[in-house]
Amino acid sequence: MKKLVLIIFAAVIILAACAADEAAEQIITSAEPDNIIDESPGDTDEPEKFGFAVSSIKEDIPGDTDFGGIDFVIMVEDPVEKVWTYTNMVVEEETGDAIDDAFYRRNRLVEERLNINIKQRPAALWGAASTAFRREVESASGDFDIAFISYGDAARLATSNYCVPFNDVPYIDMEKPWWDQGSLRDLSIARRNYLMASDMTIADNDNTWIIFFDKQLVMDLQLEMPYDLVNGGGWTFDKMLEMMRTAEADLNGDGIINREDRFGFLTHGENYAGMWIAAGQRLITKNEQDMPEVAFGGEAFVNVWQKIIEIMNDPSCNNDDIEFISTGLANGQTLFGTEILKFVRDYRENERDFGIVPMPKFNGQQQSYHTYVAVSAPLLIIPLSNPDLESTGIIIEAMAAEGHRTIMPAYYEVSIEGKFVRDVESIEMLNIAFATRLYDLGVVFNWGDMSAQLTNLGNRNDGSIASVLERRSDAIQTAMDRTFEAFEAN
Repeated sequence: MKKLVLIIFAAVIILAACAADEAAEQIITSAEPDNIIDESPGDTDEPEKFGFAVSSIKEDIPGDTDFGGIDFVIMVEDPVEKVWTYTNMVVEEETGDAIDDAFYRRNRLVEERLNINIKQRPAALWGAASTAFRREVESASGDFDIAFISYGDAARLATSNYCVPFNDVPYIDMEKPWWDQGSLRDLSIARRNYLMASDMTIADNDNTWIIFFDKQLVMDLQLEMPYDLVNGGGWTFDKMLEMMRTAEADLNGDGIINREDRFGFLTHGENYAGMWIAAGQRLITKNEQDMPEVAFGGEAFVNVWQKIIEIMNDPSCNNDDIEFISTGLANGQTLFGTEILKFVRDYRENERDFGIVPMPKFNGQQQSYHTYVAVSAPLLIIPLSNPDLESTGIIIEAMAAEGHRTIMPAYYEVSIEGKFVRDVESIEMLNIAFATRLYDLGVVFNWGDMSAQLTNLGNRNDGSIASVLERRSDAIQTAMDRTFEAFEAN
């Protein structure tokens, strides 16, 4: 029956797509999804205008806990290899670096409080962490207790019934402010959470998707300052495209725009997801029972998609050279560049002055900004073979709570405000980005390869979303059903 419904839906989408040209001429009053989940932050403390607001709430764990000096081992993606994200969970000594020292102090506090030794096990990239996690569950070897793995890989492990739902772990209270409420809201299925973000680490914050812009170019070209556009509600897809086209220039006069010239926008394929999230859209939304439903064939998504591919394939945009984003921003060869927030630390030596803004709204009628979290963000998962969930829950909750008090102020106030971000306005923009982060189950689980298929479609400058849904409907439904069955069995 589910398959029949999806096929009928695909047929409706095909008919709707035939009228795409006519629909494109109509004024779109809102790009917000019909079934978007409530994004209100609830009662948790939010970052203040400047600085990180540490909550006075305390963790509910036994005060007399003594684990007798046991090792608590965390598997991480190798910090040496994964240079674009801070994946360290263990720092051996204070170094004078604000982030390293905060991790060191947090771990020492938790170790002394609970009488444990926090250890780290690095795993190589490109599947090695997932392989090690599967081996751990299948053999119950006890090599590690928890893991932080990029969320696409983590989702596949959850789908294979290798993970413990956080809802079943004693002492973990996901309503507390050290648990990311966006991941709690967006990543649940049937109100069960198998992968989460928290203040145990900064990796998910590092993977916040933002736009860097060249402040000198803005002034030289007499463009509107992006900060003012954000604050005034005028920072939209169309405004960004207009500025991109103004900035494009054939610097060497050879009649070809390439790496020797100046673009308006440097990005890469992941920005397709960044843009549909920015427009308030998702590949998958959820119904009142918190169950996923395909959404990317709806009219609102189709209208947004047409604008996305126009921007991503405009001559003023280079979307296929990741390394050029960094060099282009350093050399004044682009007005805009998208990347994850971690790059702000890499750009600290740039001589050209840059600013930071959130992704633009789809149009002026969109009520709020929305911010994508990149697929390289490692999220916390617990192996099904974990023999002592009570102890694990106490340690995780203590590490997350102490991370909230120790790591996050250092990350936000020192490393962002005091060292790397170059002006007050960028700090205000980061507040907006952090407060509006969303996850899309369609990107996270990539059922039926839906996210990758759309990226490929965009790279071909193809607006025919209906063709993807028609071609991949069986694969999408089969993959979704397999996930539901795995979660029901656990």
